[in-house]
Amino acid sequence: GQNEWSNIVESWSGTTGKQSYSYLIKSNDTVSFTWGFQRTGIFSTQNEYSSDYAKIYSVHLTNAIGGVASECRQCALAAVDSDSACVPCPPGHYMLNGTGVCRSCPSNTIIRPEQPIGEQACIPCGPNTYSNK
Repeated sequence: GQNEWSNIVESWSGTTGKQSYSYLIKSNDTVSFTWGFQRTGIFSTQNEYSSDYAKIYSVHLTNAIGGVASECRQCALAAVDSDSACVPCPPGHYMLNGTGVCRSCPSNTIIRPEQPIGEQACIPCGPNTYSNK
């Protein structure tokens, strides 16, 4: 898990075979990842540790806002589960049908949480009310 002091997300030690690892980013923030590898600290005159290595076969990104992702998933925009792999649109925005692009609702409308995709998801504010988003 994440450590608030060193920002280590995950670590492994010892011999580890090829594996898949996923990390879910739950906020709309800039995130940077760095992978590090350290050979064993055991000194040996034999070459038993001379072939220690780490290999990253691929890095797969999804749902990057503004692009630079391997792919984008179609996501619901409101009431997104905390365990969802989707990053919701900002408040007062809906997802343009089938694109993953967020658009702002017109003035004095609110987003309908039960159907947050398409401009029809923006409904007028109630009587004597207005939207501040």
